Amino acid sequence: MGVAQVRVEAWTPGASRDPKAIPGGRWCVQVGAFEREKDAIKLKEQLMRRYRTAKVIEFPGPTGHWVRINPAHPSKASADEVAAGIHVSGAEPYLVRTD
Repeated sequence: MGVAQVRVEAWTPGASRDPKAIPGGRWCVQVGAFEREKDAIKLKEQLMRRYRTAKVIEFPGPTGHWVRINPAHPSKASADEVAAGIHVSGAEPYLVRTD
């Protein structure tokens, strides 16, 4: 609680031609936040059947229970692909940087 002065610095990692490099950090897709844990678990189970190569997680967050998909390769491009392919009623996926 309270207010503090902070300094925010943005930087761009060096360009890499290594396909295993993770430019721009590690990314995942936030799919939903629910008040009730059972609703989050239901979505998690639905997504686990669809995304077998990704890690689908449900966990308590500050606004309830969250559901995220961690792509097999945590690049922003991979997360974008996963987010674009999610068509679940009531879900509005968005990218989250995890590092």
